[in-house]
Amino acid sequence: MGVGDVTEPTFGSLLRKLREETGMSQRALAGKIFRDHSRISRLESGDIAPTVEYATLLDEVFGTAPTLTAIAREVEAGAQQARRRKSIGRRSELPPVPANLLGRSTEVAAIVDRLRPDTASGSARSVRVCLIYGIAGIGKTALAAVAADRLREYFPDGQLYLDLYGYATNGPGMSVEEALEALLIQLDAPGGSRRAGRSKLVADLRTQVSELRLLVVLENVPDAEQVRLLTSALPGSTVIVTSRSRLTAPDEVCRVALGVLPFEDAEDLFRLIAGPRANGAPGDGTLRPQIRNIVRMCYRLPLGIHLIATRFRDNTTFTLDDIESALTSKDTRLDEIGNGEQSLAEVLAASHALLPERERSALAGLSVHPGVRINRYSAAVLLETSPREADGVLNSLLRSSMVADHSSGAYEFHDPIRDFVRHGPVGVVLTDRERRRLLHVLFNYYLSTAAAAELQISPHRIQLDLSGVPESRFGPVFDSAQAALRWIGTEQENLLPLCREMLNRDFAETCWQFCYYLRGYFYTTMRWASWVPVFRLGVQAAVKLGQRGPEGLMLNNLGLALAESGEPDEAARYHLAAQAAFEAAGDRPGQAVAEGHYGWAQYLRRDYGEAYRSTAKALSFFRANGTDWHVATTLESLAHIAGKCDDKEQAAACFREAGRIFRELALSGDAARMEDQLRAL
Repeated sequence: MGVGDVTEPTFGSLLRKLREETGMSQRALAGKIFRDHSRISRLESGDIAPTVEYATLLDEVFGTAPTLTAIAREVEAGAQQARRRKSIGRRSELPPVPANLLGRSTEVAAIVDRLRPDTASGSARSVRVCLIYGIAGIGKTALAAVAADRLREYFPDGQLYLDLYGYATNGPGMSVEEALEALLIQLDAPGGSRRAGRSKLVADLRTQVSELRLLVVLENVPDAEQVRLLTSALPGSTVIVTSRSRLTAPDEVCRVALGVLPFEDAEDLFRLIAGPRANGAPGDGTLRPQIRNIVRMCYRLPLGIHLIATRFRDNTTFTLDDIESALTSKDTRLDEIGNGEQSLAEVLAASHALLPERERSALAGLSVHPGVRINRYSAAVLLETSPREADGVLNSLLRSSMVADHSSGAYEFHDPIRDFVRHGPVGVVLTDRERRRLLHVLFNYYLSTAAAAELQISPHRIQLDLSGVPESRFGPVFDSAQAALRWIGTEQENLLPLCREMLNRDFAETCWQFCYYLRGYFYTTMRWASWVPVFRLGVQAAVKLGQRGPEGLMLNNLGLALAESGEPDEAARYHLAAQAAFEAAGDRPGQAVAEGHYGWAQYLRRDYGEAYRSTAKALSFFRANGTDWHVATTLESLAHIAGKCDDKEQAAACFREAGRIFRELALSGDAARMEDQLRAL
């Protein structure tokens, strides 16, 4: 504020009024306070600002204390604030702004929009704190720097930056007192020693920044209490906070969770850093698949891409083929993602070392899960605790960005974190023996729970002998087929990885049994595309065991899935192979089931004669030896085949008999379907 703009004329006009009311001239008034009369003239005109000392003398003359003195104090404070604003306005402590921030335009725009003051009214937005969080190497600092740079024009009083080193491993990070002191030093404020205590430091900082429009970036803040205390000392400032943790904060805080880069942006970042050798000739796209594979193995993590790209750029003998080869093995990948000065393994080790022991142990146990999705039940199994306790651990890991949200009530590992705790140094990863023990417990949980679900979904299917498999103490309980279907549906992404891990880890018997109990889910939901690869693994597991009966079961169900997938030729071959396996095992009932399914595959192939022959043979066996449910389902198939053979009388008879049996079995939906088929004849 310049002299004479606003406050000074207020003082000057009041001084003139008081002087004229007393009938004194400017010279006479100056004589009473022993000052030069020209100063009185300049004060009244607003050419100079009043001092507190001068105003006090005038108050004594007029008997108006502390009116003029109070105005002078306000003027002095405003002048000091203007000087401080001018000094700070020349200061910008922000970190270097990256020349190209790829893949973060949406996040930058959101931060700027939320934190930008309302230029129309001149007031700040309701949101004045933004929290950027994510795992190490995800690009939090770069995003904060770019967003702060875009906001610079809205904060002419200055921009401050402070790294609290909250995740340093070579010593403790900054305390709140040290952070307050550092900010006061940046402001060139007098005093401000942390020995003065937290309350005094907060008060000093509040005084220094009051009425200033500052933008402050606080880097690597490890806990929510530090955010609360520091932002409370910066009441008029806008603050951007970066943290590896999902800090608890008030609702009005703007939150930005950073994930990995989209593939195209990750590829562009690699090419930008790696230089011409990574770009190839103009219009030549032959390098793109190779670069995509490289950024995939770098987890699409900005730091990982930067490290490997600079290594490639700085070593002209290092080729893209060399990079791919170096990153192929997960056992050494994290160490290979480096440039000689820093590696991704070192960065992740630093984050891991700062976790409490309970969370480090939990990460190791949870990393055993081969699937994508972890919920409270599977976590409880691996952590050998209750689902309630598992929830607490998972939430702690979520807050520290060791896991991420997957879906409602479920979590997933960040890929680099998973690889670190699976393939990291001794003391981080589990021993092979402990890993196998936990896998056994986990596989038993999934097998017993799938068996319980199948009992609700397909109560008439033959149950396997699982007497040697302990029931899970804390697994979900199903009171209906719908509940059972929902559970398997939530585990859909895990089914194939689980079966693959069972097979690869020599749990072949568990593998085929688990597949067997998924059949009802796949058939009911008609998820043929998921059914086929799962049961291919089931076939491999049974063959590995050399057990012809289980082999027949898996082959037969795989054939059924293929038939429903529109592959009746391949389905027929699998059903024939299933018949041979059942015959070798001496399992005539299984052979009859395969005959019935083979008949249906031939129906789909439009070979109605072969379809009728095989289905009638199966029906004959079931009438003599099978269950009513098998009789009914085979009658339904035979009815469709008879219809195609223009024998509507037999088709109707089969539909009626099947409907009667379904009603006797209390399968009202199946019975209703038979009625619909009869009406359609």
